[in-house]
Amino acid sequence: MAELGRLLQQARTTRGLSLEDAEHDTRISKRYLEALEREDFAAFPAPFYTRAFLRTYGQYLGLDVAELLRSVPHDRLEPEVPPLPELSRPPTPVFSVNWAVAGIVILFLFAAGLLLYRSGSGGEDSTPAEPLAVATTAAEVAERPAPELEATGAPPSGQEAEAQARLERSMVAGAATGTVPDFEGFDLDSALTVLRERGFDYVVVEVDNTDVPEGQIFDQNPAPGTESEGDAVVTLVVSRGG
Repeated sequence: MAELGRLLQQARTTRGLSLEDAEHDTRISKRYLEALEREDFAAFPAPFYTRAFLRTYGQYLGLDVAELLRSVPHDRLEPEVPPLPELSRPPTPVFSVNWAVAGIVILFLFAAGLLLYRSGSGGEDSTPAEPLAVATTAAEVAERPAPELEATGAPPSGQEAEAQARLERSMVAGAATGTVPDFEGFDLDSALTVLRERGFDYVVVEVDNTDVPEGQIFDQNPAPGTESEGDAVVTLVVSRGG
């Protein structure tokens, strides 16, 4: 066994860990962990995965990651991947339908009160019928539910609605065997459950992203809906928070 592989295996056995333990903790497939300990870099679909898996495994075992990466032949590794563009949140709408409905009700009540005041100060010839009718109409408007609010109310939490919609779409896509689901917006554990049930190999890449909650997936490769080959590897890009 080569020096790099022996170092990884010794660090794992010293900690009393099995390959199954490491697979569960790092979320890296067992066959790739075995390939790292054998220095069988040909087992990886691309040099990028060699670097990503080695970095994650080395951190997990408490080893010097920079030293591990230097021990891998440079012709087998790719240059550093440029950082992903930052995601921008849509601006929160200032105008709310709730405020519009409340404003209409207040205007009706104000008009009713004004008419009542004028009718009361008009003398004996004043007829309160019309002001009372207006006041009654205003009260009905105040108590009546606003259909526009129910139909076009303030949107729910954007991330919760998007994650729910993506979850439903992914379950539908999961019915077609060999098609990569849409994991963007998932929490990592849910996505890994789907991948394992469908027999996909996978790699998890954690990236600092202050715009996405910690543990949430915001990018993937291959793209959703791609017909995957038998040895396809799904890469999930997960936020580490800020």
